[in-house]
Amino acid sequence: MDIDRSLIRKRIEECRQGLWPVKSWKVDGTNKFLQLCPDGLRINFFLADAEENVESPPHTHDIGFTSTIVYGKLVNTILDVEDAEDGDYERYALGKPDPLTYTFNETRQRCRVVGAKSKTYYPGDTYVMDPRQYHRTRFTETTVTYLRRWPEELVQTFHLVRPGKGVPKQPDRTTSATELPGVWRTIDAVCERIGL
Repeated sequence: MDIDRSLIRKRIEECRQGLWPVKSWKVDGTNKFLQLCPDGLRINFFLADAEENVESPPHTHDIGFTSTIVYGKLVNTILDVEDAEDGDYERYALGKPDPLTYTFNETRQRCRVVGAKSKTYYPGDTYVMDPRQYHRTRFTETTVTYLRRWPEELVQTFHLVRPGKGVPKQPDRTTSATELPGVWRTIDAVCERIGL
């Protein structure tokens, strides 16, 4: 698929001007996933050092999307998940009580992963995610993706499954004003390196 780099650049600058949200996810206190959120789109920056392997837990999404790899590579694994009282995983619903807060809500449902199919995507490749489908992503190098969201009327509850028992730590997803300068330095360095 052709990648319109000028459009992506325009959307990045709109986010810099504060027109759209900037989100971040941390692993052990370090940003590993930055997301710019222009209306109906997402520009994702997966950050990984050499030989690092970062993988998300199994999850669905609140809305379907089509994602194109702009730079790097990403392994997307489609998962078959079935309910099971003695399953190894617990299912959580991701709540959003306000635009800046996310919570993990217990469903008291256990499940197991019964099948997995992985595929690696490279620059120019596109994949489609139905919001009802469980998947996980893995990246071993810095990767940038450009995501187009499906129509809002298809919104559903975001689910995540994690092994073991006990509510997981609340996700750290919103970038504070004090963190923004550092986040933008990271984004600018990646964009300069990849010519975006």
